[in-house]
Amino acid sequence: MVCKNCGKEIHRHKAHKFCSLMCYKAYRRNHGATHTPPPINSEILRVFECRCCGKKVYVWEKKDKRTVFCCQPCERKYWRDVTRHDNANHKRGGNQGMSGGMSLNSLIRRELRDLE
Repeated sequence: MVCKNCGKEIHRHKAHKFCSLMCYKAYRRNHGATHTPPPINSEILRVFECRCCGKKVYVWEKKDKRTVFCCQPCERKYWRDVTRHDNANHKRGGNQGMSGGMSLNSLIRRELRDLE
């Protein structure tokens, strides 16, 4: 048996497809299942570009629920990116809605006071 990544001879159990964990990770990085085009005879349910890395993702299995990101690391990277937030607006309390940042109890007290 030969390694699927480097072609080196494998002298382990015949179920092994890679000679080492590093070869497996390199193969997944280069030929990952997240970006592969669908099999020829399958129906494509969704096609979208990953919001983080921009790669085209084909979804052809119903159990695959991805709609925005190609993989979990891309999703984590996107949500942890502080540059996509408008920090100046956030610090000033820009999007506080009609309550003006008041707690629920304070709003209830204000409404009760206004009714008297």
